Amino acid sequence: MEYTASNQNNAMKFALKGQFTFADNSKIRTIIEEVENNKVGSVEFNFSDVDFIDSAGLGMLLLMRDVCQEKQIPIALSNPHGQVEKIFIISKFDQLFTINK
Repeated sequence: MEYTASNQNNAMKFALKGQFTFADNSKIRTIIEEVENNKVGSVEFNFSDVDFIDSAGLGMLLLMRDVCQEKQIPIALSNPHGQVEKIFIISKFDQLFTINK
């Protein structure tokens, strides 16, 4: 997975691209550090260019959610489609995250 980050008015947005798998653990750790070490008002992950996510990817999103909850930062997942959207539904991520379509 590749990602680009932007921070506008303390809203951190991460545009993800490719497949989100266990191999992306170090990238998510970097994102978590960015959120922990900066003044952040909200976090959004854009999944419009992600075509696959595995269980490790779901686990990493849950870690990110824990960090955001601890700091009382809203987190949203946006534009999931295909396999990613199906996995979010099956995993009941719509009950854990705000999902924007």
